[in-house]
This record gives sequence, C-alpha cells and structure tokens, in this order.
Amino acid sequence: IPEAWTVPSGKFHIGVKAAYDLFPKPLRERVGNEARDKVWHPQHRAALTEALRALEAFDASHPNPTSLEDKTEREDLQAKVDILNSLEKKYPERGAVFDCVVFHDGETWRACMDTSETGDLSSCKVLSPFKLNQEYGTISQADMMTYSVNIYDEGNMLEVVTNAVLGTDVGFTLHIPLRAGSHGTHVACIAAGNFPDNPDHNGIAPGAQIIGLKIGDTRLGSMETGTALIRAMKYVMDNKVDLINYSYGEAAHVCNKGRVTDLITEAVNEKGVIFVTSAGNNGPALSTVGTPGGTTAAVIGNLCMSITPLLSCPKRVTDLITEAVNEKGVIFVTSAGNNGPALSTVGTPGGTTAAVIGVGAHVTPQMMAAEYSMRELLPPMHYTWSSRGPAHDGSLGVCISAPGGAIASVPNWTLRGCQLMNGTSMSSPNACGSIGLVLSALKANNIYYTPFSVRRALEATAEKVSGVEVFALGQGIVQVEAAFNHLSKYQKSVGEHINFCVSTLGGGRGIYMREPAHLTKPAEVTVSVEPMFEKEIDPSKKIGFQVNFCLTCTQPWVKFPANFLLMNANRTFTVKVDPRGLPEGVHYAEIQAYQSCNVERGAVFRVPITVIVPTRLTETSCNSLSWPAQVFTAGQVFRKFIHVPFEASYAVLRLNSLDNEKNARFLLHTLQMSPQFAYKKHEFSKFVTISNQGEGVYAFSVVVSR
Repeated sequence: IPEAWTVPSGKFHIGVKAAYDLFPKPLRERVGNEARDKVWHPQHRAALTEALRALEAFDASHPNPTSLEDKTEREDLQAKVDILNSLEKKYPERGAVFDCVVFHDGETWRACMDTSETGDLSSCKVLSPFKLNQEYGTISQADMMTYSVNIYDEGNMLEVVTNAVLGTDVGFTLHIPLRAGSHGTHVACIAAGNFPDNPDHNGIAPGAQIIGLKIGDTRLGSMETGTALIRAMKYVMDNKVDLINYSYGEAAHVCNKGRVTDLITEAVNEKGVIFVTSAGNNGPALSTVGTPGGTTAAVIGNLCMSITPLLSCPKRVTDLITEAVNEKGVIFVTSAGNNGPALSTVGTPGGTTAAVIGVGAHVTPQMMAAEYSMRELLPPMHYTWSSRGPAHDGSLGVCISAPGGAIASVPNWTLRGCQLMNGTSMSSPNACGSIGLVLSALKANNIYYTPFSVRRALEATAEKVSGVEVFALGQGIVQVEAAFNHLSKYQKSVGEHINFCVSTLGGGRGIYMREPAHLTKPAEVTVSVEPMFEKEIDPSKKIGFQVNFCLTCTQPWVKFPANFLLMNANRTFTVKVDPRGLPEGVHYAEIQAYQSCNVERGAVFRVPITVIVPTRLTETSCNSLSWPAQVFTAGQVFRKFIHVPFEASYAVLRLNSLDNEKNARFLLHTLQMSPQFAYKKHEFSKFVTISNQGEGVYAFSVVVSR
C-alpha cells in the first residue's frame, strides 16, 4: 500500500479482474496476437528448436537404441517435441489479471486497479467515481483501453466502465457495464465532442455535459433490454437530464404501447426531458420506422441502427419513455431506423413512441465529397436505408432529419483517432446536439420551454428538401437559429408549452389506409384532441385555456371542419377520406391546425393521413405484371404496390438490364404488414447486381389478399 494513500479506517476491499473481461473482441484479438508474436513465439520457437536438436543429437548418437534406459530417454525427448507442437496449436494466452483495491480516503471512495501486474500500486492510477471528477485511466500503452470507475454499496461493489464485454465476477462484486465497440464513442463525439486545441473536430454542442447510460446487454449482442431501459429512464428522471439521444431502435409489433413508452412519455410530459432518437435503418420500404423513434408520440424521431426482437418494445419501456417526456420534461432524441427505403419501416422507439423525436438520415453533396470521396456529386437526398414512415398506427413516424454520416472520434483502443460511420445512429446525435444548442440559448436568455414547444419549433422551422418524400424527411432538416427565433417569438402564445394529444378512435396517431378493403368507399374517422398540461400547473391556467383553431389540409380528397374550438377537455371532430379516384401509388395528406389569431406561428398540431392504392391483377393477366423500361439514377427509389391475389404464396421478380456497357446494383425491398406483427415479419431485402444485358430472378414469400 503506497504511503501517499490516505486511509483513515485502514480498511480495504480487494478483488481481481481479468483484462480480457474488460476488452472487446477486436482488442482481445489484437492484444493476444501481439503477445503471441512478441512473447510466446520467440520463447516457444527457442524451446522447440532446442528440443528438436536434443532429439536429433540423441538419434545421431543412438541410431538403434536397445536398452530400456535409451528407449525411455528417446520417448521423453519425443514427448517434449510433441507437447511443444501441440501447444503451438492450442495457444494458451488468457491475458493479464489485475488486483483491484477500493478504499475510503475520508472524503470519498477511491479505487486502484493494478495495471502494472507487479503489485506496484504507486505506479497505478487511483480513481474516484467518474461523475465526481471525470477521472479515467489507461490500462496500458499496448492496449490503449481507457476505463473509469463507479463505487457502490459502501465499497463492496466496484464498477469498471470500458468498451468491453461482461466478465465473470471474482472476489467481491465487480460489475462491468460495457458498450459494444466504438459506436457509443462515435455518437457522443457527434453530439458533444470537445477539442479545445482543434475546434474543427468539435461536435455539434461541444459545451454539453454527457451522462452515459448503458442499455445494451453484451450477452445479447448489445441488444437493449426492458430492465436496462427502465433503469436508465429512472436515472434520467431522478437526475433532471435535459436531453436524451437514443441511437438504438428496433421493429415493433405494437405502436406507442408498453411500460418503457409510458416512462418515456412521463419523462417528456412531466419532467421536461427532450427525447431524440433514430427512426431506423430499414428503408427504403414504407412503414419501416422503429420504436420508440417512430412509434412513441413523445419522441422526436431521427433516422439509426435497428434490430428486430421476437417481441415488440415492452409496454413498461414505452410507458417509462412517455413518463420521462411528459412528466419530467426530458427531450428524447432517437434514430428512426436504417431499414428503408420501403414504407412503414421506422423502428422502435424512433418511429413508434409518441413522446420521442425520431430523426431521419440525410446526405448532402458536401458530405458526398468530404466523407465518401465520390467522383460524381448528387443532389441532396436521404440515404436509401433510412427508415420510412408511416408507422403502423398512422403516425408519420419520422419527425425531422439531420446528416446521417460523420467522421468522428472512436475509442483509443482501436488505434484510430476517428472513423467514418453512417446510419440514423449518426443523424440522431447530430439533431440532439443541435437541440442542445437551442436549449443553451433558451436558458441563457431565461426563455421558458417544454419538450412540446421545442418539438413544434423544430417542425415549424425545418427546411424542406426538394425531391425527398415526406415519409423519409419528416417535416424537414433541423435549423438551429430558426428554431431558437421561433421559440423566442412565440414563447407567450396560448398553448405554446402544452402537449396536444391527437388520436383516432382506434387509438392511432394518424389515418393509414393501406389494405384493399380500406379503399372501396369513403372512410369517416373520428379524431380526438386533448390538451395535456404540466403536472404542477396553476389550475387557473387550465380554466382560462381556450384556443380557436382554423383547420387546413394539403389534399382535396380529405374533408374536414374549417374551425375547431378547444378548451381543457377532450374534443373530437370527424374527417372524411375518399380514396376513390386516386391513382395507383402512395398518397399523403396532412390536416394542420393553426391558431386563428396567430397563423404565422405555424401548425400547432397535425393529423397525418396516408392512402396506398395498389395495382390489382386482372383475370387476363395470368398473375403476372410487367412495367416499361426505367432509366435509374443513383439513389432513385422506384415503388410499386401490388394486391397479392388469392392462393398466392410466392412472388418471382425478374429484372432485365438493357444497358450494353454498365453493370447495375440495386436494393430489392418488399414488405407486407399484418396486424400485431412488426414489418420484419413479411419483409424481403436483398442487394443484387445485374450485369449489362443480364437478367436476375428473385423469389420471396407473400401473404394473400394484402
């Protein structure tokens, strides 16, 4: 024990931890290979060479051993050679094992991990819990793995935080919370990287303070769990977090339901947290937004990494997200998903949780040149894989969009300073950092805000992009200065800080007419609007609340009332959607509610309406369809909706190239939706290359009459 340590009690907590329990797989492989080349191989080869020489020398001096003693000696020499050869095939490298010491210095708990491997604790770093002094250490110059600590239970639990995998506890409790690879570091750098000596490398909001909460279970391939999400949302609400980035997501069977969604909504509605998340990476098909980004109403959906579980986002998880947003004022930002370009591919929570801001992934010509070194620059567009809305419950799914690629920092153990990554995991922190700048300006100017006023300002000021469909773009690209000016100008407008909960009679957040049975006659849908006030608001404000809205719609095939008076009550109006006469394809309309005396403020609430008119096979078509030749450009999406005929179980797609010189690469993405199932249930996605004058044939299963 070093003399410099102050330990008034004289008590220490001791444990051990294997280094490989703290290393991610790529680092274990690199360190293991280096140890094999620098330590094992030289000694092993020397020992093997010596053993072979001894055997050869014995054979030379005893060509025909006959005595028992000579035979035994030769067997022993041969056994040494055999064992050394077998050890080469069974390399026994297990890595270092570190002693861990925890003590109290009279003021706070501290921990020291013997990374010297010699017991020389004076050469090792003594760390306090990271949240106190932001201290961290590096295990060794060879691995460059940084780590920090947390200490719980009166020193009986040491938490070593790295980028690695969950290890086996030895001695007293060692809990290792880890992130899979470099994804989390990259995301954090985009949002709030801070390089005082090189500001060109800064993230969007370099002055932001980051709290890292682990939700991915390494034992499940870093997939999030309901328990982890519930704990994270509880921490968010207990510690007054302003803004959440959630670069996770997955497909959901049910939209805007579950305990985690409830908690997210509570955090947003009651605690004032803003929740930004990726909408998903499952495009280009429609309705591929994930949860919570496209399925949770309290979330601002951004387009990110998506995975598909066997079950939908647990109700408790959705409830927690909603609780955090609605009751704690948390702003929750998350990716919409990377499952495009099919419609309805937004993931969860980005596209399925109402309390979350789901974000889509955009790419600009400047990004094409600087990040991807493209020879030919294309117009601004969304990444093909960026998940699309609408969500299954009719919500648009994607709220806003932001740049979906970045060259940003990665952990030191990768031996890289930075790396290019793309996904809605990248667009979500970009939007989150942008919102962080807005919040910083609001606080500096003492302007009151709520997650709902921030979301409306983001949507009202977002920049539209010509040629990008609304299901991918949402309301547009984030504009920081315009959003701040909007919040400053309308901070005292009636209803600016409350949430308007919009739903249809069946519980949906919009109107989605996709199946053939929906299109035979006009549909009359009851829309409910209810103002949701802050929990501790003065009752007199509820009594005095009254707003007269004028309603407009972007399409003539929707009929609606012109005026709508709302007070502190759940009120309804009826919408008539007439799909008859609409041509084949997808059609989008939006009912927008403006305050009658303050129209320039922008839409206060919206009702999204999507109608898909499919192609029907006729009796004379022999269950076959064909389309005229198409000229494709890079990034172009070509959609066709087909009503699957009765008794069909498989479809076969044939692609023929008419080009005499070039090969072409396509993403084929087909999707059908079934009640109570995520879009992944009936999805086919495949990259294909068609050679010049070539043909490709692809078969996939289908569901009848959908």
